[in-house]
Amino acid sequence: MIGIVHVMARMAPGGTEHQLLGMLEAAVTSGLWDPTLCVLSDGHPLTERARQAGVRTIEIEGGSRADPGRLAPFRHLTAPADLIHSSLWGANAFSRIANLGSGRPPVVISERGVEDHRTRAQRLVDRSLAPQTMGFIGNSRAVTEFISGWHGVDPNDDRLAEISNGIDTDIFHPRRRADGSGFVNVITSVGRLIPGKRVDRIIAMLPAVLEHVPAELVVAGDGPEREKLTAMASGLPVRFLGHVGSREQLAGVLRSTQVLAMPSASEGLPNAVIEALACGSRVVASDIPGIRPLAGPGVTLVEDDPSAWVAALVSAIEAGPPDTSVPHWSVRSFEQVAKEHLAHFEQAIERHRNRKGEDRE
Repeated sequence: MIGIVHVMARMAPGGTEHQLLGMLEAAVTSGLWDPTLCVLSDGHPLTERARQAGVRTIEIEGGSRADPGRLAPFRHLTAPADLIHSSLWGANAFSRIANLGSGRPPVVISERGVEDHRTRAQRLVDRSLAPQTMGFIGNSRAVTEFISGWHGVDPNDDRLAEISNGIDTDIFHPRRRADGSGFVNVITSVGRLIPGKRVDRIIAMLPAVLEHVPAELVVAGDGPEREKLTAMASGLPVRFLGHVGSREQLAGVLRSTQVLAMPSASEGLPNAVIEALACGSRVVASDIPGIRPLAGPGVTLVEDDPSAWVAALVSAIEAGPPDTSVPHWSVRSFEQVAKEHLAHFEQAIERHRNRKGEDRE
């Protein structure tokens, strides 16, 4: 069984973190590989969940993001590994820089969004580290296209793989509430309260929606924009749930939701959309590359126009729940996702061995 060190800058509750945790739990349960989770900061709730799932978990705290004191413990931790797998920009850059040198394990990185906002310096780092990277994973076509352009990787390069998100169907399913009351007119927003999620737009549009249908907005998530959004929502039927601590609680929120609204400026392949569909909610979302693969019955993609958004939300509320008997998206378990990752990891290890052999000749 191969040993893999998975590197994250943090394990705060977020889409990437939940996807990684689900995959690691599947890897342990099914005996697919021996995972170690390395977190470059401490005190995050999902770190403890990983430990409870039987994943060896190491926190390497530093005084700052660029603290060189992390290098020695990281290199010691990863030296015996068969492969290093990192996710998101900070961990991807750190893992590859800290891993420089001969006799080191191969590195595979995962990107989870189309992040065109990155700086020129970040682009230079990624371009310079691309040749030593043995694998690139994106969770949608939009993200693999971003990887190709940003990292300078040919679209046909066998190092590049698209592996979609997983979902726990034991938790996310369309069972209605026990009282049989079914849906109420609830619009829900799920995610961290940061500018890119654009929750402020839903709050601003809510009065226009209320002119057509009675509705309540439920905001599930927390973050730096909480205070601003709370002030905006004063006098409106808006409930802030704060951080929803468990996936079971989130599923309960989605099952009582008529419409999930996602006006994000950028996404990879958002968990919340897949989870809402699995729970029988309709989705109204931004017409952006990372969400387009999920377009179909129950999903309305809207251009960046407030009147179009209001019309789409009203229409989704009036339409009632979608038919969930034959979902139009492919429901994928975390075990399936883990097996696809394992195949890519094994290819990267073999690719690395072949490259070392060529270097010795």
